[in-house]
Amino acid sequence: MTGKDLSVGIIGNPPESYTVLPIIEEDYSSLPEGLPKICGYEAKWLPESPYWNIRSIHAELPEEVERKLIEWCLKLFERLECRDYARFDWRLDAQGNPKLLEVNPNPGWCWDGHLAKMVAFAGMSYTGMLENILKSAAARIYTHKDEKVMQQDINEKNEER
Repeated sequence: MTGKDLSVGIIGNPPESYTVLPIIEEDYSSLPEGLPKICGYEAKWLPESPYWNIRSIHAELPEEVERKLIEWCLKLFERLECRDYARFDWRLDAQGNPKLLEVNPNPGWCWDGHLAKMVAFAGMSYTGMLENILKSAAARIYTHKDEKVMQQDINEKNEER
């Protein structure tokens, strides 16, 4: 597929509480002509590779395409039972129609990964991203626990002090 290479990130747990992060696009303009426009291993781990210079930019998309991507990602998040955070990779075909490449229910937490790039575009820090993921997990866990069990956990922690 020759269209834009896109990633959508979600932190939280739809439908109750979640944030859809700004959609990013891989910018292949620095690649020498003739190389496939694919963001793979070389772009992430080999500084001597021409792929190393690929950058993620804020995606400029028609409103309808962005709306569909977000809608589909939220449905996939729920149907595939993702929890707390996930990333969805898409490629637009020659007509601009999104095609799903991958659902990543456990994308890397590294400081220079796609999720971190998305939160930077949202004005969130790397530590803020980690904090939000952990808060989402805690909220999910404690939402599903019996109130009595939760109170027991609090009491045990207080006794330890």
